[in-house]
Amino acid sequence: MLRPLVLKVHFYAQGGGAIGHLDYMGNPSKEELVRAGEHGDPRDDAAVHAAYMAGRPGSTGYIGPDPGRLPDPQAIAAELREHQGPVWRAFVSVTETDARAMGGALLDRPAWEDAARVILPPMAEKLGIPQDRLRWVAAMHRKDGHPHIHLLVWEHPPQRQRGKWRQDEIRDIKRMWVSSLYRPERERLAREKSAARDVLVRDGRSEVAAGVRVARGRGLDGIPPRLSTSQAEELGRKLDDLRALMPSDGRVALKFMPPEAKDQARQIADWLTNRVPEYRALVDRYAAIAVEMAGYYSDDPTAHQKAADNAVADLRDRLSQSVLQGAARLDRAGRRDEVVQVALAAIRGQGDVSDDLAGRIHQEVRRIAGMKGDARKEAAGVLARELLADPHLRPDVDRFLAAHPAKVRDIEEQRLVATVAKSIEHAADYVSFRESTSAQQAAVAMFTGLFRTVREEELKAERLAAEEEIARVKRRQIQHGMDR
Repeated sequence: MLRPLVLKVHFYAQGGGAIGHLDYMGNPSKEELVRAGEHGDPRDDAAVHAAYMAGRPGSTGYIGPDPGRLPDPQAIAAELREHQGPVWRAFVSVTETDARAMGGALLDRPAWEDAARVILPPMAEKLGIPQDRLRWVAAMHRKDGHPHIHLLVWEHPPQRQRGKWRQDEIRDIKRMWVSSLYRPERERLAREKSAARDVLVRDGRSEVAAGVRVARGRGLDGIPPRLSTSQAEELGRKLDDLRALMPSDGRVALKFMPPEAKDQARQIADWLTNRVPEYRALVDRYAAIAVEMAGYYSDDPTAHQKAADNAVADLRDRLSQSVLQGAARLDRAGRRDEVVQVALAAIRGQGDVSDDLAGRIHQEVRRIAGMKGDARKEAAGVLARELLADPHLRPDVDRFLAAHPAKVRDIEEQRLVATVAKSIEHAADYVSFRESTSAQQAAVAMFTGLFRTVREEELKAERLAAEEEIARVKRRQIQHGMDR
């Protein structure tokens, strides 16, 4: 784990005895400068620090805004002697061990020089200094144990008179330096963090889908990634309880849910995480990465714990959103099943529909039984739409559609029509079977249907097995990447 980046900031008040200390600019020792800059010595001025930056042992010379032109120390000193506003002195440092761990680039000048030119403009903006008034000079020191950079920043002509930086300014500026100097490690950890999050959310969605299937009484199509059948059944019951707490319409998003629904969704997410050891490991690793990244800024255990808590809460809420979506699907599926059950009853002559429609359904099913191909499908679709528009059934259809976002309601209605139309075709198949002219025709019809059903189940099993193998390979790849 890398040590926190060090950022120290002081400022020189406007004026000061720079002219009287020009001789001191030549080759001051570090100890003299520290006493002068941090203990109120009257020799404290920006010109002294400018000379120290470039003159002390280990310095790589001045760095300025223009990569094609070296700063002129004499011109800088002259400008600072006349400067009437604050001059900020900053010190940015990493440990030598961390510099080597990140590839060694920070042991030499170019990486610091590039970072300074990238960071100084937005850093100045954070301080309220426009780009056309920004002045700065820097020097990188190859100090054993902690390579670092010294900065002098001022505004010409000066407008800002407040020298001391606020805590939020220091925090934001430190983030800029961390983002630049610790980039290799940050990018590596960010990739690992994203992988852990994506696996948890993706597999969590699969678990929720299994719970929805069980709650609908349809059993498990294939094996869910992690949960046992009994756990999937328990999840299904929890989702069923959650849907009773959710609004009947509106956007399905955690932030829009009433408090009791939020709490229930989060409890289900925690339950799911704690039931599966692999999920618990992903959450723990996600929190550990957050702590490691927080360590770039501070050694404070309280800050580290806050980072871990925020990371866990972030994952929980992402998983809670999947839980809410599952409960919403369960609700929509329940409303859809109600519509389909009424429609099926009507097709069988048992539904509460008008006598005229019941008679028409009976006649049309018999007519469709004698049709084939596209004509048969089209006739079944027409009858399905007529049935769903019946006053006895339409309120249930509208409630089902209202549970979906407006942009997909047309699609869902088309799917509902297709489901009812398929049921009408099955009814027509039954009529054909009953009216077959011979036992041989009946047997052929029955075995053809049986063969089609068996083949469909085989194809479904093959597809589920292939999907499970793909998911297993992806999990191994992700785990291999995390172990590295």
